[in-house]
Amino acid sequence: MSDTHTAPTADTVTTTSSPAPGDESPFSIFDIARTAARRLGTGWTATAGTFGVSGTIESPDGRSYLVKVGNTGNMDDYLYVQYDDDHRVLEGNDVEDGLTNLADTVSITVRLMHYAESTAAPWDAGNHLVAAFLGHGRRTRIDNHSAGTCIILDGHNGHHISISGASQTKGDLRHDYAPDDHESWTAVLCDPDDNEIGVIYQTDAALTADFAQDTALLLTCVLPGTATEQTP
Repeated sequence: MSDTHTAPTADTVTTTSSPAPGDESPFSIFDIARTAARRLGTGWTATAGTFGVSGTIESPDGRSYLVKVGNTGNMDDYLYVQYDDDHRVLEGNDVEDGLTNLADTVSITVRLMHYAESTAAPWDAGNHLVAAFLGHGRRTRIDNHSAGTCIILDGHNGHHISISGASQTKGDLRHDYAPDDHESWTAVLCDPDDNEIGVIYQTDAALTADFAQDTALLLTCVLPGTATEQTP
């Protein structure tokens, strides 16, 4: 006596998934790398690893930066960026931060790695912040005054955002310091007459994020209050 096997139909097949597909990982690591490459500008490209679980960002001069999630030596998996022996772990980041914030953090991290070796005079914190805004199509200007120097981002209806940094070696109201010396960003919304309306971003004193993570958080807070996107 032979057994008869009937192929299940679509109506008889049930599947369970928790969380539902897309809820846990709404984007891939390659999505982060690809968006970061766009932030980096002309000549930067990204290629996907197998199944999109990694991405490689390639610079115009041919250097490759691996973006991946993996064990970083303390039994936890974190997003990281690697170029040769330079391994930058983005320990404070999580998928809940969203694609835009993660891509900003990765692109700033790649710039920190790339321009430290690519220029005769390594970029300071201000150079990196200006480049990060340009990645979103936003232009900035510099305001020099008696108290210090600020980076100005024009907003709506004549308002603007005044951004200053603080470093361990040069103090407040500066941005001409090495990113490794970075302590905090402060962003103040001002009216057309340059009167302060209020602080819209201040680095949390308890935050353990590094320069790239702090700068990406700054972008998240100030970009919604800026003018219409412009072409860099």
